[in-house]
Amino acid sequence: MSRDKKTVIKWFSPFRYDKEQEYLAKMHAKGWKLKEIEGKIFYHFEKCEPEEVVYQMDYSYGDIDDEEYIQLFADCGWKYVYDRGCFTYFYKPVSKMEGKEEIFCDLQSRLGMLKRLLIWKLLPYAIITALNTSYIIRLTVYVKVFGFDGFVVVVIGLWMILLAELIFSWVNYRRLKKKLNA
Repeated sequence: MSRDKKTVIKWFSPFRYDKEQEYLAKMHAKGWKLKEIEGKIFYHFEKCEPEEVVYQMDYSYGDIDDEEYIQLFADCGWKYVYDRGCFTYFYKPVSKMEGKEEIFCDLQSRLGMLKRLLIWKLLPYAIITALNTSYIIRLTVYVKVFGFDGFVVVVIGLWMILLAELIFSWVNYRRLKKKLNA
């Protein structure tokens, strides 16, 4: 691997987009600009001049004219970085910002993004989890009755992580919705 490129293994929950944005901004300040993300965990960076920037992610689903969509953000000073699934990554130098700027300037827009995220990203996982619950329970009984099986333990562990992610995501969505209605 060349000195101009770097890969970091990192995972962020879709509902912790704020932490991901902070991480990307810190990397950019250290001279590493996001190039692409593979498999949700492999963050590829390329060397750049260290600069204080703000990264923002937009979640869009459906038919969008890519050129028009990207131009809309470019007209506001945001630089397009990369598309990953339904997420589009942008950044903007802090020196070109007027105060605190965000792609989502109001709570209602952010709530809309999170609702779309819940429906299109997490709902299928919830359905799969619900359908596999009896299977997971049987696997748990199998481990207790017949002893340790590494594969079974991994499957159960992954199922528990997914279940925790679903609960965490729903709680965050409800918290934001309550904040909006307050």
